[in-house]
Amino acid sequence: MITTKQNWFKRSMAVLLVLIMCLGIVPTSVFAADEQLQNTRDIYLSALNEARNISESDYSKSSYTVFQKRIDEYDRSASMNDDYETLTDYEYSKLTQGIKEAYSLLREPSHTYYQEFAKLIDYCDSINPDNYTDESYTEFSKQYEKLKKRYGLKKADAYVEKDNDVGIYQDLIVNRYYSCLNLLVSKDCKEVIKEDESTGLRLISDSDTISEDTVLTVDKFDSSNWDWQNVQSIYLTNIETVCNQYEYYSFSLLDNEGSRVKFSKSFSVELPVPDYFDIDNLTVSLYKNSCAAGAIGGISVDNEKRVVTVTFPDGSWLYTANGAAILLKNPVSSVDPLTLENDGVYQIQADLTKYTDAAEASMANAALVNEAYLTKNGENIDVYLNFNPIYILADTPAYCGGLWCEKGEIKDGEYFTESKTVFSYYTNEDGSIRDNDIYNGITEINCPKTIKLHLERDSYNDFGGYTLAVSSPTMAAAFDTPFEEMYMDDLLCNLFISKPELIDTIDNADKYLPTYDKSALRYEIDYSKSLDELDYTVESWRNLIDTVDIAQVKYDGDSITTEEITEQIGLVQAARKALVIDDSADGDKAELEKLVAEAEKLNEDDYTKSSYSALQDALTAAKKVLDKEHAKQPRIDTVKEKLQAAIDALVKKPETTLDKDDLSDGKYILSAEMFKIDRSSYSMANNAINHTVWLEVVNGEYYLTVQFKGLAIYNKFGYLSRLSYYNAGYTYSDYGIPQGETTAATVFSTQKDSDGKDVIDQYNDANNLYPELLKIKLVDKASQQYVPLHVFVPIMEAIAEGTGDQDVLMELDWSTLVENKDGKIDKEEQEEQSPAVDITDAATGVKVHADKGVFEEGVKLVVTPIISGADYDLAASALAEVGKKFKLYEIHFEDANGNEVQPNGTVTVSYPIPAGYDAANVVLYRINEDGSKTLIKGAVDGNYYTVITKSFSNYALVEKDSTITDDQNTQNVNNGNSGNSGSPQTGDNRNIMLWFMLALASAGMICVLTFTRKRRVSEGE
Repeated sequence: MITTKQNWFKRSMAVLLVLIMCLGIVPTSVFAADEQLQNTRDIYLSALNEARNISESDYSKSSYTVFQKRIDEYDRSASMNDDYETLTDYEYSKLTQGIKEAYSLLREPSHTYYQEFAKLIDYCDSINPDNYTDESYTEFSKQYEKLKKRYGLKKADAYVEKDNDVGIYQDLIVNRYYSCLNLLVSKDCKEVIKEDESTGLRLISDSDTISEDTVLTVDKFDSSNWDWQNVQSIYLTNIETVCNQYEYYSFSLLDNEGSRVKFSKSFSVELPVPDYFDIDNLTVSLYKNSCAAGAIGGISVDNEKRVVTVTFPDGSWLYTANGAAILLKNPVSSVDPLTLENDGVYQIQADLTKYTDAAEASMANAALVNEAYLTKNGENIDVYLNFNPIYILADTPAYCGGLWCEKGEIKDGEYFTESKTVFSYYTNEDGSIRDNDIYNGITEINCPKTIKLHLERDSYNDFGGYTLAVSSPTMAAAFDTPFEEMYMDDLLCNLFISKPELIDTIDNADKYLPTYDKSALRYEIDYSKSLDELDYTVESWRNLIDTVDIAQVKYDGDSITTEEITEQIGLVQAARKALVIDDSADGDKAELEKLVAEAEKLNEDDYTKSSYSALQDALTAAKKVLDKEHAKQPRIDTVKEKLQAAIDALVKKPETTLDKDDLSDGKYILSAEMFKIDRSSYSMANNAINHTVWLEVVNGEYYLTVQFKGLAIYNKFGYLSRLSYYNAGYTYSDYGIPQGETTAATVFSTQKDSDGKDVIDQYNDANNLYPELLKIKLVDKASQQYVPLHVFVPIMEAIAEGTGDQDVLMELDWSTLVENKDGKIDKEEQEEQSPAVDITDAATGVKVHADKGVFEEGVKLVVTPIISGADYDLAASALAEVGKKFKLYEIHFEDANGNEVQPNGTVTVSYPIPAGYDAANVVLYRINEDGSKTLIKGAVDGNYYTVITKSFSNYALVEKDSTITDDQNTQNVNNGNSGNSGSPQTGDNRNIMLWFMLALASAGMICVLTFTRKRRVSEGE
């Protein structure tokens, strides 16, 4: 759960991250500072510290403020890190130089900018027009008169009244009057050109602005000395991957003392473009200083002369930490994958660039691993990409939220949602899916690690790349944008593919391509659980949850294979796709509303904690249905019955004067329940204990006796085999997992069967009997809400290795505490499982088998062949691309009273293969209510096709690729012209029991907890 404080922190961090990204100081590599870098860093920090600590009393208040604001521009201390360098030696030197030059802004204590402004006006009034050209003086006079009327001394007086002397400097002197004075051109003014011989860069100004003795300095950076990646914009960080050619020209104008010339007039720069640049695909960017985003403007390119001319608006572009800069770029030569000669697997370089500038890296490119794989299979092109977090601040990663092929070129929510497949996600330490900034990782935006991107041809663009939608949660979070208001295609980028190298054929692609990992299965499980049950039909929802429960057991195991992960993901996705929206008529909530009102009047203080907690759970479920605009009658009835049952089950608190924290020696009784470590879900062990427990106090120490009972998990039945408690001094991890040493419980008795013999099954032996009565010590007595325990469940270990050992939390309901006056332990009788079921439908030959405990005794099998009507037409349509020849059955079970029931576990169903059907091509599909179909895996066994399933509705046995209907097949059979034998071919007769075991082990079709089943049954499912 995210607290308000945590949300505030995350939003604050998000804003800071975006600001830093915009400033362009994102480090993408960590390197040790050499001695020279350390020296320039120390010099910079010393100069910065000295500037920050000068005495304000030595200077005028206003000039001190202006000085410190200028120092702010050179202060990078907030982003510096002791573990790695965010700036280069070059940058440190330039920043230090800027700090030193800022001292020229300081004035003596008596100085005010009001006085300076008054002198400036006197100077303007005294200007001799004979010294300037008529044209420039006329323009100056016109602008100056306007300034005096609107921004004269009266305006300055207003600043003084507001105690804003600094405002006079910033708004009046610098921004207005200096600009006006720049209009003047002296009569003897002449052009001044400064040229750098090594690069040919020329700065063009005039003698009014700069003197002849000024010196132009140019630093050129290219692939041979590119160290701007850590001081420049993030878009330049990966420039070598998105550009074939790139050169960065940083230039400054210095006086004869080595200080930068301060002037405010406009000037121009001419830069010859080297011959190795493609002039037709040249991109030019301007940079005011090393930490500002690029600004394109005032640029012209003469393709014939191969000269770039840049007109700068004023000299402030040169009077900064690093002067000004021009960047020339040629984008990489992108390859159209469809033009690749051969199908196969390619190793490629993948780059993401800004959509508006193919030679400038997208911010997402910093997170992309540029080495990637591409598969070409005809016109189907897929790329496989990996993402790394960007550590903008130490220990504060930012993640890309995903890539999709875009439809169109604007943010409109129109993108190919199915173009992205995620193979793995970034997770938290406990394996849960990581949130992406302030957005929920399950229901909103996650942090993908490895993806497959299917490249849609509609997204191919004129740049020679693919237009992609890119999710930038950090940017959205900076502005606190709700997820509902986000466009995943708010930002667009280009995907460029270059340097393709064919490494293998499509048939061998699996050797190179990524596979699903456990995080992908975790996402599918958690996302499925986040859906609203009330939106879907009972049957389709039950099918999803059953599938998810099985996947959860597999996920929790220690030895799940890649193949099992892939299979479980496919099953969960198929079950989710098969969900059917419940569009039945809305129900009547009146009776439920009355019952809810009645329940809300009940007083918590009157009832035991456990019974009142059960009431609250039922009440919450009922209110959820009431809040649902289109609640259906079956749901309404289900929660109403559950709520009524919870009301009826309320237990009044016993009248007692017992103090749980200071009990006298003796024997007592109270209630207990077992929870998972999430503290909200019941543990499976909750169904394996007697909820009445016995407390004994001896010499002030508390000891608890617990009875273990049998535990049904789908078609299997077993017991808890071990129990231990955590010793005093235990702790909980950040994820609520108990940690510390444990002590095994004392076993008083073991489980016996109805004949009084020890229970021994496939999970234990005579030396490892199942305990029945056990005693543990309450090391915290009654001071803590939970008692941390550790149990071992053999059945779970058999299903999935590693899931048998489980930490659980026992919650004792101290409100039920009473004295056990006779000292007896009244054990609960062990539940017996209902008998196994073996039924054959006489009319159709359909056979079913169910193990003990799957159905109540006396269950009936009902099989109805469907040969026409709406359901038949629906099946024919669903199976059109599979085959025309099929048998359709509606199958369900009824109890002794004729009520339809669903199994508590898996059922083996054998469908007779009709004469004329090719047994080798027979498959079974469940036909869903919405007209979709779900493949049910099975195998041929003699003259039957046998499957294992958990739910029942309409099932179709179909011959794949058949071209005649079932009626035509029947006619052929009757005429003796079937052409196919209904008997399986040689090799089809298999050991069905072996197949069952494989199905149970590999398909994972065997594990939903009993308490889950009971919950579903009580809800009318």
